[in-house]
Amino acid sequence: MIELSAKQKIYVLSSGFALALILIIFMLIWPLIDQIKIQGEELTQKQTAMENFYQSWMNLGALKKDYQQIQAGLGANPFLLPAKNPIKFVEMIEGFAQETKNQEQISALPGDPSQPVAATADAPKNNEMLFFQVSTGGTFPNLIKFLISLENAPYYNNVSSLQITRLSAKETAKEESNLSPGDVQSIINLSVNQQ
Repeated sequence: MIELSAKQKIYVLSSGFALALILIIFMLIWPLIDQIKIQGEELTQKQTAMENFYQSWMNLGALKKDYQQIQAGLGANPFLLPAKNPIKFVEMIEGFAQETKNQEQISALPGDPSQPVAATADAPKNNEMLFFQVSTGGTFPNLIKFLISLENAPYYNNVSSLQITRLSAKETAKEESNLSPGDVQSIINLSVNQQ
């Protein structure tokens, strides 16, 4: 048997102890650390899911309030023009024209301009619809703004035809309006439903 000196015994024991410590770290502590990381990530995901659920729940409460306000607003602003009151619609179109800096001229039509005259004369009168012809003049971007305002009007309306003409220098000289060359004139045939 080999006899070791005290110094060698200390080296062997400390090497064995260090090896045992390294084995314990890699066999026991390292898997525990990995497991703690995995559980921490799961906990973070659960916490994020809970926060998202809570935020959705809070948004749902706000959406309910918005829905109730919109529903109350719908009752206050009917989609159909009140019966025998076309003045409201005409005033609204005039307001849109002023807001969008367009010149306008509004005419009431006796029937649907998209139908032949003979068909509209024989057909029974439709008391639920009013037909208008709106002539506008102004810049093209202002015409687009006017059409957007008309589309977003509180009363249901339907544009059946739109005719746009660009003005030349000769045409603006003949006109007695404030239009300049390059501006556009349009003729819009539309209908509005009434109660």
